[in-house]
Amino acid sequence: MHYLYVRNNPMRGVDPNGLWEEQGHFYTTYMVAIAAGLDRDTAYELAYYSQLPDEIGEMDAVHAILNKGDFSSIPEAERAEYRDAVARLLHSLHGGDVDKRRECLKKLIKDWQNYGLSAWQRGMLVHAFGDAYAHTYVISGKTYAFKPPFGHGHRNVGEAIAPNDRLQVQIFGGALPDKISNNLLAYQQYVDALFDAFGGTTNPRGHTGMRDLIKENAEKIYKNPPNDENQRMEDLARDFPFGLPGEYRPHKRTSPYTRDGKLPVKGPLPTLPEVSKLLALMKKECVECK
Repeated sequence: MHYLYVRNNPMRGVDPNGLWEEQGHFYTTYMVAIAAGLDRDTAYELAYYSQLPDEIGEMDAVHAILNKGDFSSIPEAERAEYRDAVARLLHSLHGGDVDKRRECLKKLIKDWQNYGLSAWQRGMLVHAFGDAYAHTYVISGKTYAFKPPFGHGHRNVGEAIAPNDRLQVQIFGGALPDKISNNLLAYQQYVDALFDAFGGTTNPRGHTGMRDLIKENAEKIYKNPPNDENQRMEDLARDFPFGLPGEYRPHKRTSPYTRDGKLPVKGPLPTLPEVSKLLALMKKECVECK
């Protein structure tokens, strides 16, 4: 598999496309899971797998769309469909009904036991769920989802845009919609939705105060730049109950997602055919969102 943007070097560099970066995936997933009452090891594992689609080229939207990577483990006749599904499903660049996509993914995460989902499958669904909030833009009060082939890297919103609204779309093109500071309200809505998806509203161990603390601190962090946003989110996660376990810190170059073939979690590194099966489940359950 190919490592993103760092010349196939597992000592991870910086992803110029953002994708809510590690703050919105790894650290947020961990903290919300803890707030929802999940145990530390499960929260850490879900956080790891929620970050993974931005770490591996063959699971990344840009690489999939541009056909960059080793997709040989996918049957040749199915590769184009797989690459399209990576963008539309795993990274929620679907261009469809935003509310329906969010509700569909929330149901899959919430009902994971009924679907027999493993930790890596749940974590990747969380990634898609986060992107269902990050990969959107608002025009005249209506929320739209970006879509392939360019996603938010190009301003191809696919809708008729009034001249007075074009500047807003241009501002939120490229990597910018993935920056929490540019989409703080959507991020806070995502925290609430993920807390519920993890069962926090019904779990006796769920703590709405901790959930609200995540949102409040995000507002402080992202409304008072400049600062090291990744480091401040890591510090916040470390201060949460049970601390932040392990050594994996995805925003640091010295912390690759795998070292010498070993993962920082007990679960496996999913193969592309396994990811393809998860995408097929998402497509089946989210059929109305295509």
